[in-house]
Amino acid sequence: MVLAVHSGQSLRTTARHFGVSVSTVQFWVRRATATDEPAFQPRLATTRPKLAELLQMTEEDFREKFKKSPVKGAKWRGLMRNVAAALSSSDDLDRAEVSESE
Repeated sequence: MVLAVHSGQSLRTTARHFGVSVSTVQFWVRRATATDEPAFQPRLATTRPKLAELLQMTEEDFREKFKKSPVKGAKWRGLMRNVAAALSSSDDLDRAEVSESE
């Protein structure tokens, strides 16, 4: 979440992608400190994923991609619910990607 904001994503978009409030994003961004600890570096799968790609993910893909990741706590259904919610309130570009892939 912090990485997304620090790499230029808006607070509102980040909140939608993670299914939290903007104030929650602000809370964690203010308190975050940078670290070089490898265990805390983001995985490629969780660094600004495309909503259209997440929406097409199967349960098996989810288990493989997020193995030993906190994202797994949301479970596949929870992630799909959050992706659908983020997509419904995102800009037309994100929706166009989904329409093209169907």
